[in-house]
Amino acid sequence: MATTGDIASAITGVLTHSYAMKESEEVFAHRNPLYTLISNDVKSIGGERATDPQGGSDYILLKRYVLSRQHIIGGRTEGQDVRLPGTSTRTYATLYPKQWVGSTGWTREELLFCRNEPQFEDIVLRKWTGDNGYVQAHRHLRDLMWQGDGTTRLGRVSGYSAISATSGTVTLDNTQANFGIATAGDLLFDGMIVSIYTVADITGSSAWTIKATECVVSSIVRRATSTTSTFVITARTDSAGNAIAGSEITASPANSDYVFLAGGVILDSSNKFSAWGGEMGIHGIVDDGQDAGYEFTESGNLYNHSWYGATIQGVNRSTTANRMFRAMVSRAGDRGGTDGTVQTTDMNDIDEALDNLFQNSTGPDPDRLISLCNIKTARWWEATARNEQNGWQDVTNGMTVPGMKRIRGYQSASANTVIPVFLLPTAADGTIIFLDTARLARWDLVPFGQVSYMGKTSFESPGTRNMTHEQWGESFGNLGFERSDTSLRVEDIQLA
Repeated sequence: MATTGDIASAITGVLTHSYAMKESEEVFAHRNPLYTLISNDVKSIGGERATDPQGGSDYILLKRYVLSRQHIIGGRTEGQDVRLPGTSTRTYATLYPKQWVGSTGWTREELLFCRNEPQFEDIVLRKWTGDNGYVQAHRHLRDLMWQGDGTTRLGRVSGYSAISATSGTVTLDNTQANFGIATAGDLLFDGMIVSIYTVADITGSSAWTIKATECVVSSIVRRATSTTSTFVITARTDSAGNAIAGSEITASPANSDYVFLAGGVILDSSNKFSAWGGEMGIHGIVDDGQDAGYEFTESGNLYNHSWYGATIQGVNRSTTANRMFRAMVSRAGDRGGTDGTVQTTDMNDIDEALDNLFQNSTGPDPDRLISLCNIKTARWWEATARNEQNGWQDVTNGMTVPGMKRIRGYQSASANTVIPVFLLPTAADGTIIFLDTARLARWDLVPFGQVSYMGKTSFESPGTRNMTHEQWGESFGNLGFERSDTSLRVEDIQLA
């Protein structure tokens, strides 16, 4: 669609491109693997929309009791009275929506100088759906959240070097042992916006220290050394509230600070913790609550896969009554080793952990159970399974080609089916997650897409007179679960 510089016709062209939204949806779904794997709507797990009586936001009431029920069943002799019904104590989990919004824009001058289709697409459409465009960035952010633990944490700071008053180089040194879900720098991508804090607690009793807010990431070096990564943060000068140092920020990022997605932490007016602003993730769901009270203490408890806190979906998972919200975890200590230290593991150990999972009174749905691990663990799984089952083939041409095959599914006697295997980049080395997707669902209060403003999806920038134009995009919802004791995490697997 060429333009002769007539802005009105150009903007109308954006609005009338019928394929634009369809293309957005296809890119979003195709490149976010969890988006398609978790296909359930929240209604499938008993979700029912409700409204805060105090006039607050809508939320989902998950109508499943999560406390114990008395099963009054026993033998009966002739003429004996039927036993009186037992008691059932229940509570309702609540799921609140999390809104993530962004924008793209272009100036009047950019449109005036358009003279052909490629130029127009680059300025307007490709910013939205092109390589490194808005759709891919939004998809990647939600992917990170769904793979995470609900906190949107990205890394642990070990040092900072100022480049100017508005930019500086951040060094990360987080490892699997002190962070749990990824090595330094692996969760970052160029152009994302982050905030950095000195974390106090998540009980709201002490104030957090803001070190950087709403800063843009660039120049990522993922392996600056064998144990560190570096990246540059830049405070935007074209938007209020973006800063590294200023009237409210008196200190630069420093050792043991933490990097979060911008908007992932909600603080009150005194900078005390109020809530997590991101969507729930798999690491927060498939967790046994062992880290409750040890959040952001690093060495407090093993690998610290989840730092979300004890209360999840409004229910305290650390209490005995709420054990339905605690996943099963198999550690080295369960296999004759020491928790937190890698242990030689074989397929019998995996089968035994699955046996225990299926022996629960309410086990997982075998047809909806999937397994997730990172590529290093997948290679170990493939080699170990083949070796134990004499699956190797002779090499007759003197050549070996590593990586030609990847494990696609795991035959489980417990599940009596093949459990599909998918790669989860944020999984720690030597960790396998078995996820019961039948108890997991998306709540798309507002499905991902463009935001209409004054009846348009492309419009003059509101509140300004500088003749710029914008498009807004959002997702508004969350990832909810009915229970997590039908999911399993196996960790401490020695890969070497």
